Parts: sequence; structure tokens; C-alpha cells
Amino acid sequence: MVDRDGEQTPRLAHPGQPQLAGPAEARIWYEKELTRRRAENPDSPAVGDVLAGLGLVARNEGNLEEAARLALEVRAHYERTLVPDHPRIASAIDH
Repeated sequence: MVDRDGEQTPRLAHPGQPQLAGPAEARIWYEKELTRRRAENPDSPAVGDVLAGLGLVARNEGNLEEAARLALEVRAHYERTLVPDHPRIASAIDH
């Protein structure tokens, strides 16, 4: 699939989640997606979703310090952009 910039995008495993070859490809995709989402709407909960994906990549790479930092950033972003009892906030706290 080709994105709106004419670049090849990863095949989706299911809506919203790319199926990527490995951590290096995943990191590149999530970092690019984070830049795009922040440019479109920095206060969108989707920014938190992408940060959570980056956190999973960091954890899978064994970088637990980065993963923990990103988890805190995800929670703070969700707390700022979602209603207080939204399930994503609880999910971010659990991870």
C-alpha cells in the first residue's frame, strides 16, 4: 500500500496496527507516525496511541528505561486529552 506521500506503508494486521518485519522497522514507522500525528493535532488521543506503540518497541528491544518513560508520557497525554474515566487511561496505567 502507498501512503499519501507516495511511500510504501506497512500492511495492517488489523485497523490501526501495522504488521512490521522487526523492531527497527517498527521504530521508524512509529516515529514517522508520531511526527505526522503531532503535526495534525497534538492534542489527539491518537498521539498517545502512537507513543504507546513506541513504548512497546522499546520494551521489545530491551530498553526498559525508555519504555517506562514513554509509559508515563502516554498516561500524562491520555489524562490531558481524555475524560477522567476513559478506559485508555486505566490501560496506560496497567502497562
